[in-house]
Amino acid sequence: MLRKRKDTQKETLNEGHRRFASNSTQASIIGSATRSTTNYISIALLAVVLVLTVCNFISLKRLENYDFFKNRKSEDTNKQVADRPRVWIRGQRMEAGYLKHVIDVFQRIGFQTVNGSFQEWDILWSHEYPFTKGYFKTLKPHQKVNHFPGSGYITNKVSLATSDLKHIPVAFLLPKSKDKLLKFVEENPDHLWVKKSNDHRGIRIENLTVSDLDSPGTFVQQYIHNPFLIDGKKFDIGIYVTLTSVKPLRVYIYENDVLLRFCFKEYHPFDENNIDSYVVADDYTPIWEMPSLRKYYVDLNLNMKQSLNAYLRSMDVDPEQIWTQIEESIASVYVAKETMMSQLSTAFNSSRHFFEMVRFDFLLDEHLNVYLMEANMSPNLSSAHFAENKLLYEQVIFNLLSLIGATRSLDIHSWTNYPSKAWDMRVSDKDLSVYEDICSSTECHLSCKSSNCQVCFYCLKDDFKLHLKDAYLEHNSKWGTKRLIPSTNESFIKPMDSVNELNRLWFIGKCIQDESWC
Repeated sequence: MLRKRKDTQKETLNEGHRRFASNSTQASIIGSATRSTTNYISIALLAVVLVLTVCNFISLKRLENYDFFKNRKSEDTNKQVADRPRVWIRGQRMEAGYLKHVIDVFQRIGFQTVNGSFQEWDILWSHEYPFTKGYFKTLKPHQKVNHFPGSGYITNKVSLATSDLKHIPVAFLLPKSKDKLLKFVEENPDHLWVKKSNDHRGIRIENLTVSDLDSPGTFVQQYIHNPFLIDGKKFDIGIYVTLTSVKPLRVYIYENDVLLRFCFKEYHPFDENNIDSYVVADDYTPIWEMPSLRKYYVDLNLNMKQSLNAYLRSMDVDPEQIWTQIEESIASVYVAKETMMSQLSTAFNSSRHFFEMVRFDFLLDEHLNVYLMEANMSPNLSSAHFAENKLLYEQVIFNLLSLIGATRSLDIHSWTNYPSKAWDMRVSDKDLSVYEDICSSTECHLSCKSSNCQVCFYCLKDDFKLHLKDAYLEHNSKWGTKRLIPSTNESFIKPMDSVNELNRLWFIGKCIQDESWC
């Protein structure tokens, strides 16, 4: 019995041990799980902290980079603005907008407009003649001005009309040539006359028996009484001409288009008191309102020159006879006036500072003879009155700026001192060599005195080489313009001095190499 009690106690003790062991195991498992959960939470929190730290770091770097690039972009923009070429455009009452297209084209090709009175400038575009206004006293090597000293010899009405040149109606300066005028009138009683002055734009047919022929600064010019009419209206033809050099002479015309302006009223029945029938005023009739030309200009989408050509051909008339006369007339004017203009340019260290675009106005008689009426300095380029003229004006301006190198921004910086590295990739000394057969002869190698050898590269003077490089760049940038002077046509009018003859011979040499120079 005692033994049985001991066995019972032993089993009870073992059961206690098992329960304790089981409880200990469960406690150990629970403790272990608790520790694992704590570790996971700690790791997760650490990961979150690290992620937030990285995000904050990245955000800070982004802000730093944004500020850096923002500042860098601002610096680059400021630098680009500073590097952009500068044009000074000036004229009286510019708020009227008559220079709007000039400003727009300059801005489109990358220029910034400045006030040259207190800012640096590269090109001066002055509506008025600038050499009497004190706009500048000296010019820096790179600066260009849109007028030539002495251009008034061409644009002055009195000077041009009394030049005694072909295609210009006979004129007499008053009162100096009063006696000659009266004698001519007596010999030609059927002629009609108009009296003009340089300051007065309008004209009116005058009765010379009662006119004041003693007024200084005026002239009397023959009136072309039989004009060529289209739809009963008299008209004129405006030709845009650019002078880029006076010594040697280089002249270009805008060949792609012309300006056609028709009188407001029909010519017949003729009445000398009806000025609107024979004077082209500001309120002229545009081409798109002319029935015979509208079908070409509007329906076929031709420009003014093409429309006129098409109309003339429809009448079995060759329009080239008109354009040939016009070119001869323009060339004769520049050849006649070149010496006087070049003399005034000597007041500056170089005539290469200047360029000038004028508009020559012509009319036709019924036999298609051409007459030059005037040359307009700073011609109207505003389309405020006729919006359709915007295209013509902006093309004329762009072609002019291309011709002088303003559309090539690199050229503007090289105007300063003409470094060889800026020139060579566009025009090098090798591009100036012509007449290789003649220049390789023993005669030319021994001496440059022969007229055949003077155009050889090694005989050219350095300053003349610069003129030829200008000419080379103009040739490659002329777009819709045509070189009028020098001409490679032997029969075409040309200046006869040695500098211009050398210039012409060089162009003939280039023509032999490449017919596009002809």
